[in-house]
Amino acid sequence: MNVTCSPDFLPLLKGFDLEAIDRHPGSVYGLWPDLRLGYINPAWFSFAANNGGEPAISRCWSIGSTLMSAIPDPLQKFYANLFSAALAGASALAPRPVQHEYECSSAAIYRRFLMTIYPLRGAGLLVVNTLATECDHNRDERPPHIADTSVYADGDGIVRQCSHCRRIQVPAS
Repeated sequence: MNVTCSPDFLPLLKGFDLEAIDRHPGSVYGLWPDLRLGYINPAWFSFAANNGGEPAISRCWSIGSTLMSAIPDPLQKFYANLFSAALAGASALAPRPVQHEYECSSAAIYRRFLMTIYPLRGAGLLVVNTLATECDHNRDERPPHIADTSVYADGDGIVRQCSHCRRIQVPAS
């Protein structure tokens, strides 16, 4: 098991293939009911590093951090409701995962992901993000351009863009 797991969270993952979760190519994370991170797989860090998010991601969103601080304000209510619905479904006799498809593209690559949220006996959630589509943008329809980091990057050089509405967050001065 990866060291990026709270010892108290590990029992919640009983019934899952822990080695497979650690090897999963997409970001997988475990959440406590208050949406603090309890588990993070290695792909979480790989995705951040490959997309210019390290070392800020490791520093800002490690075990014990609240996931909601990583979600832009316009989407906080949506994700809070999504995670709440998944937690509520855990009390059913046969809890079912909740799914959500979203876009997380770069300037050059179009990506769509499928998020599957597994309830963990009402005591947490396991969130698995699986790449559904990846291809180059059609350069005729969407010419590439580089973001103006002097306006949009925070102190760590990260530009936060909403995967739903595509708005960019302007950091506070």
